[in-house]
Amino acid sequence: MFEIYLIGIIPSMVMMYVLFAEFEGAFEENKMLQFLALGMVLGTFSAIIHRFTIAEIGTDYTFSLLIFVVGYSMVEELSKIVVINFPKLADIGHNLVFYGAVLGFGMSTTITISFSFNIVARTGQIQIITMIMFAIFQALLQGATGAIIGYGVFTNQRKSYYQRAIMFHMMAYIPLMSFLWPSEIRIFNMLSINILAMIPAVAIAGYIFIYVYKIIIPQALPDNMKSKRRMMLRRQN
Repeated sequence: MFEIYLIGIIPSMVMMYVLFAEFEGAFEENKMLQFLALGMVLGTFSAIIHRFTIAEIGTDYTFSLLIFVVGYSMVEELSKIVVINFPKLADIGHNLVFYGAVLGFGMSTTITISFSFNIVARTGQIQIITMIMFAIFQALLQGATGAIIGYGVFTNQRKSYYQRAIMFHMMAYIPLMSFLWPSEIRIFNMLSINILAMIPAVAIAGYIFIYVYKIIIPQALPDNMKSKRRMMLRRQN
C-alpha cells in the first residue's frame, strides 16, 4: 500500500514545482511548507466528509449530484478562503496567491490518498491508472482554485473569485459523477468507467491550471517582478 502514498504525494510536488519554478523569490519557502501541511489537514477533513456522505447517498442520483458536485465544491473552496482570509495573513500581499495554491496542493495529497484507499476497499484492486489520473486531477484543480482564492483575497475581490473557484471546481467534478453510477446502469465495468471519467476531468483541471499559470499569477506579481519575468521570457525566446 506504500505506492498509494507516493501516488498521493508526487503529483502535488511536481505541480508545485512547475507552477513556481520561474517565480523564485516571490514567496517565503518556510511559509510554503506551513501552508502545505495545513492543506493536508484540511484535505483530511474533506476526505472524511467525502467518505461519510457518499456512504449515505445511496441510490438517489439527483441528490448525489448536488452533494458530489455542488456540496463538495463549496465546502472545499470555503475551507481555503477561511484560511487564506485569516487576519494575520492580511499583510502577506501577492504571496497569498502562492500560499493559496500550496494550500490546495496539500489538500489534493490527502484527498487522493483517501480516494485511493476507498477504491481498494470497493474493488479489492489497486487501480494504478485511475489513482494516478485522480492524483493529477486533484493537484491541478486544488492548486489552481487555491491560487484563485488567494488572488481574490489579495485584490479584495473575495466574493467574485470565490464564486469563480466554485464554478471551476464544479465543472471539473461533473465527469466524475460516473463514479457513483449504480451497477444496473453501467455499460462498462467499474475500472473502465473510472478511466473514461478521468480523461475529461483531467483536461478541464489542466485548462484551469494553465489559466492560473498564464493569467492569475502574472497579474499578482509586483511591478519589479513583472519586469524581471518579461526580461527572462525575452531571453528564452
